[in-house]
Amino acid sequence: PTHRAHIPHAAAARPASNAAPSGPSLSSLSVALSSGSLTSHALVSEAHRAASSPAGRNAFTSVLPLPPLLDAAAASDRRRRSGAPLSPLDGVPVAVKGNLSVAGSSGTDAASAALAGDVCPYDADCVASLRRAGAVVLG
Repeated sequence: PTHRAHIPHAAAARPASNAAPSGPSLSSLSVALSSGSLTSHALVSEAHRAASSPAGRNAFTSVLPLPPLLDAAAASDRRRRSGAPLSPLDGVPVAVKGNLSVAGSSGTDAASAALAGDVCPYDADCVASLRRAGAVVLG
């Protein structure tokens, strides 16, 4: 059986006037990951499942394959268990806008037919910075 990650929900703590999307905050995810009540492996698995679902396919131009994402998540879980996370983002899955280059992604085509289907060989600088901070880039 598949077990879903319990992801802390911070939306209830937000005032109604806050227009931010509902969902867990970075700080609540970082605390849960550091305490061990949530693993990056479980969080990334759940985020990948959601991004790969029919609703997610309407929001993502490309989702990276799960195995390398789980490798990155496992490395983050090891760092957190040893008390040495790279940053509060370590192990947190993130999505980037489709016009940013993500190594291994085929979704960065800038709406150009000439680039359709190409696989990007490198990360944009901001994506590389996210990865250095330990974020797990979904696509």
